[in-house]
Amino acid sequence: MCFNYDRLLERVFEVFWDKRVFAVEMQMAEAVLISRIENKTPFRKEEIDRAVVLLDIDHEKISDYFFRIENDKRGQSEKM
Repeated sequence: MCFNYDRLLERVFEVFWDKRVFAVEMQMAEAVLISRIENKTPFRKEEIDRAVVLLDIDHEKISDYFFRIENDKRGQSEKM
């Protein structure tokens, strides 16, 4: 299952302007962040918790940022 992280990336650029800066604040290598965003490796719970704080994401909206399922057939995404 692949997740759509478009909304997460939008928020990263709103807050940090650059995913490299976000990766540093997340205490991870940029390559690791990219691996997560490209669905090669999953986000760990601790990473999601840290991102929620850094990006000031409401707890009720976490699924919009981290668990939106990528729908390849229609090019749309839906919540899990």
